[in-house]
Order: sequence, then structure tokens, then C-alpha cells
Amino acid sequence: MYEMAAAGDVAAASLFLDRVLGPVLGRGRLSEGPTAEQLHAADQPPSIPKRLLSAAEVAEVAGISLGLVYRLQRTGKLPVCRIGRRVLVRRDDLDILVRVKSAAEE
Repeated sequence: MYEMAAAGDVAAASLFLDRVLGPVLGRGRLSEGPTAEQLHAADQPPSIPKRLLSAAEVAEVAGISLGLVYRLQRTGKLPVCRIGRRVLVRRDDLDILVRVKSAAEE
């Protein structure tokens, strides 16, 4: 925005400010506009799937308990990826486990 104004394109800078700050400053009160989370979410790409999941995310996605996720990790049935102190599961490994389990039940 600063570059637009410095280049003399004040109209573009003004339009940018209206789009970004307009809802926030619309009626003179900050509380009536979108929250900081909503503004931040608007900046994020809409559909980039996570490739690495935490144990809690695995439990939520698979619909199983956190204890079962830890047991699957401990027994080696669900491979893990360690990055520093974090223990993560590749989304592909979770998908494979679900396919193998569902094929075994048929």
C-alpha cells in the first residue's frame, strides 16, 4: 500500500484501505467489524490440506480416542515423523491405515 501511495497511485491505495479497513472502521467502532481471526483467515489460502498431523488432530480426523492414537503410534501401526520434540503423523500414513483397516473388515 505504501508503495502504491509513494508511486502516486493514491486511488489504488485508498481502495486497498477501504477494502481492508472499511469493515473494521465502518461505523466508527472497532467492535462491529470482523475479528482479528477472521481477518487473518481471509489472508490464508482456503484449501491447503495439512500434510503432518498432531496426535489430537489424528484423533479428531479419524474419530478415535487420543489414547488409541498413542497406542497405534507406540505399537508401530501408525508411523510417526519426529521433528524436534514434536511427534507428527503423515496424512498419507493415516489414510493408508484407514484403508487397510476397512479392507480387513470387509
